[in-house]
Amino acid sequence: MGRRPARHDHLRDHARLPRRRDLHGDADRHRRLGQGHRGDPRRHGHRPTLPPGSGCLTPGSPDPAGVSRGVHPCRWAPRRSRFRTPVATGAPALAQCDAAARRAGSLAGRGEISRVSHLSPVPNDPESLRAWLADRSPEERAELARNLLDAAAPQVAFEPFHNREIDVPPPLDEPLLLALKVTLRRTKPAVWRRIEIPSDLTLDRLHAVLQRAMGWADSHLHRFALEDAPRASYFVADFDLEEGDEGTPETGVRLDQVLRRPGDRLLYTYDFGDGWDHLLVVESATPLPDPRPAPRCTDGRLACPPEDCGGAHAYEELAAWLRARAPEVPPPPPFESTEDAYAWVRDWDPDDFDVEEEDRAVRAEYAVATRLDALHPEVRGLFDRVQPCGEVADWIAALPTEPPNVEDLERGTWFWQVMLETLGNAAPLTSAGWLKPSVVTALNDALGRPDRYSQGNREQNCRPVARLRDAAQALGIYRKRRDMLELTTRGLTMTDAPSTWRVVSERMPIGKGAAREASWLALLGLAAGAHRDEIERVVADQLDIRGWRLGDGSSIEPRDAMQLMRDTVTALFGPADTYFSAAHPTWVRALAADLVAGHPIPSR
Repeated sequence: MGRRPARHDHLRDHARLPRRRDLHGDADRHRRLGQGHRGDPRRHGHRPTLPPGSGCLTPGSPDPAGVSRGVHPCRWAPRRSRFRTPVATGAPALAQCDAAARRAGSLAGRGEISRVSHLSPVPNDPESLRAWLADRSPEERAELARNLLDAAAPQVAFEPFHNREIDVPPPLDEPLLLALKVTLRRTKPAVWRRIEIPSDLTLDRLHAVLQRAMGWADSHLHRFALEDAPRASYFVADFDLEEGDEGTPETGVRLDQVLRRPGDRLLYTYDFGDGWDHLLVVESATPLPDPRPAPRCTDGRLACPPEDCGGAHAYEELAAWLRARAPEVPPPPPFESTEDAYAWVRDWDPDDFDVEEEDRAVRAEYAVATRLDALHPEVRGLFDRVQPCGEVADWIAALPTEPPNVEDLERGTWFWQVMLETLGNAAPLTSAGWLKPSVVTALNDALGRPDRYSQGNREQNCRPVARLRDAAQALGIYRKRRDMLELTTRGLTMTDAPSTWRVVSERMPIGKGAAREASWLALLGLAAGAHRDEIERVVADQLDIRGWRLGDGSSIEPRDAMQLMRDTVTALFGPADTYFSAAHPTWVRALAADLVAGHPIPSR
């Protein structure tokens, strides 16, 4: 089994979605180029797309092709706009030129007419100029109007944007419980959520809560700001700091420094390509109860738009097409066919919203944020590149906090004590390296005859005994030496249940590479009480996201994941294979949680 670089985003489903190019470039490109300032794509060199032959749009000048989109000359046109305002022709053009002609007296007196038009001769008297305009063709009047407007346009000098520190008040001495309504702007009907959150969380933690409550995948950049203005100062995220931006870091600002009274507002932007703007409004602020509650999602409406769908306008077109349920109606662009559209959206339903599911996601995210640092260093290392989400986040949130008791230890180590009593300090091996039949029979009988499909006297045919021996050697309890299986120094210390569990836990899980990662993930699932089918499916998916492949290059399936974590399962469950039962024993959850927490039983 080899390791190849993962080709997935941190959520595999979204890595397969097509990317739409727009004003800011595709989703991957705007991540590389940087966030830029909201409404100012020039900051990182983004250039708008103009029609062929329209020339270059520069600050302070109107659109040279006459396709102004109704924005100020020094601002870029909004993305995906379908509404253009061409220069009028015919009667409207005459009226437009009539208004321009009233200014022509002063322009003509200064010799400006010759500069704004190549048509000649041009009368200088206004009445003569009006009669002259009436004789011109529509195309000539349109060109003259453009030139007059160009000459009259004010010259606007573009000043580079500098983000400034945001002056915020000190945090409250007594934190509050804030009820916030989060509305996704420019969506009709509005997509919104209602969340409850302690006010002493920082803005970066609020970002994580918003991602889960809305249903986003956290695969793009984000930004918080107090003012809804294109050049307003914003709180800088970690990525901004890495890019050298200045300003107030969001990690050092508590929520009650910007929101503390009903009616207070905060702006949150996610994905600068699609431009998802969220408005957060405080609905109520009450004293934080004891015990401290976790953030919650208490209400909402409509499903979150799909990632990389193209923005609010594209979302509305797609949602309207799906709601119509009319196969004969062609899908909105850029989809080429109905099949293409359904393949992209998969099972997304614009009207689907489950408050319990969103609340569970919010709680799981909070549990991950508060409990991940308390887990075993190797478990934390699994999520350095791939953040826990979905079932894995649920597992972390459901981990028991109490250590295993003596009864749990006795029920989880009895088969090791049976093995030590049966084999003793040494057991003879055959010339082929197997335990002798008499030893296999005695151990199989002492374990309660877990192998019911063979005579139980040959190790190569008695799988439970063979797997237990392999696990004992991997944990350093026994070692093979010549024609004997000898008890090690570590094995000699296994005198009771606590000491036995200490020896076992010190070298758990068993395996290296993909087997070790699979075993840690399986232990998380076992500690959370997950069913084996869910564990094997999630472990296979997580290994695939992390780039692990089989020797032939194919993806890891659930049955492959089971084989990778088999030795660890045997060391935890014993040879009886209760892992495959409908419900796992209660002590399994306690011991698995002790392993992922990294708190082995101390020696006496």
